[in-house]
Amino acid sequence: MEVTSAAGARLGVIQMGSQTAGRHSVQWDASQSLGMQPLGFRVLASQGDTAVAATPLTGGVVRSVSQSSDGLMLTLADGRTVNNNAVVALQ
Repeated sequence: MEVTSAAGARLGVIQMGSQTAGRHSVQWDASQSLGMQPLGFRVLASQGDTAVAATPLTGGVVRSVSQSSDGLMLTLADGRTVNNNAVVALQ
């Protein structure tokens, strides 16, 4: 997995090795990337020599919920606002 800046520059790589299908957690120390927000993630996965689709997910703490013409909106602790439809899992 690559960690990228908003401009797409690679800031770091996390080698995850062989994984089973499904969701997997990973942590990365972003202290060296302060001021480069927002960070992005690019997941590169393969099965042998064949690339396979992977969907990176990010987490957040919900601070408030509101209703808009776009539906139910969640305001996260980091200031991002996301549509409730973008939620894939709850922890």
